[in-house]
Amino acid sequence: MRKGMPYLSLLLLGCIGSIAGAQTVYGPGGLFIHPTAFTPQRGAVGMNVSYFTQKIGSAQTEWIPVSLTYAPQNRLELGALYVNRLAKSQHRDSGGAFAKFQFVEPKERRPAVAFTASYIGGDIQLSSVSGVASYGFRNGNREALIAHAGVQWARRADISVTKDDVSGFAGLELPVGRGFRLIAEGGTRFSFDRNSTSAIGVMWDNGGRFKLGIGYINAGRSDDNRFFVGAGYALGGAR
Repeated sequence: MRKGMPYLSLLLLGCIGSIAGAQTVYGPGGLFIHPTAFTPQRGAVGMNVSYFTQKIGSAQTEWIPVSLTYAPQNRLELGALYVNRLAKSQHRDSGGAFAKFQFVEPKERRPAVAFTASYIGGDIQLSSVSGVASYGFRNGNREALIAHAGVQWARRADISVTKDDVSGFAGLELPVGRGFRLIAEGGTRFSFDRNSTSAIGVMWDNGGRFKLGIGYINAGRSDDNRFFVGAGYALGGAR
């Protein structure tokens, strides 16, 4: 799944007392590309599927990442990943896993802080570790703005010479009512990618059961931003 890493940085966001989850480029638990520090409640099980494209010159590649997630504890999220890539009329498969641990819980005047780690092997060979902080600014009882910032290390081994690098990233969410949030995010370029990461779009949550995100993203490997759609569905309730 998300490449620089954001690709799989595994894993729509949330705020204090209002945490959601949706599909990022390579998994759940984040914005369109980058991870956030929020985790679902204990016992939550979810399925996430997304579709996006990348373009290099005249060549276009289609990506379909799928993930299954489980939260054994309130501050821990685990998952399995599958990625199908269509390039030059050939389907290529990759599989992997991710984990997120929130070691600082969000409070009224304190951000949530989490570490995420992910690995994808097969056609894609990508590893990443991220540290991210997320904080929800409130106006009375209303969410006004949610900010995220972090650092990510990633290693890409599906190229002629294996390379690793570090990137910084940031993102903003603006709640606009009726379950909708406007999303903007970006990150610095990894040395093994063509471009820096960027995304803009909208996410919708129907109240915790179904989430949908639509936007334009560049996960680092594409010449420009391309269409992205991702959906998340809660298979099991939190407790």
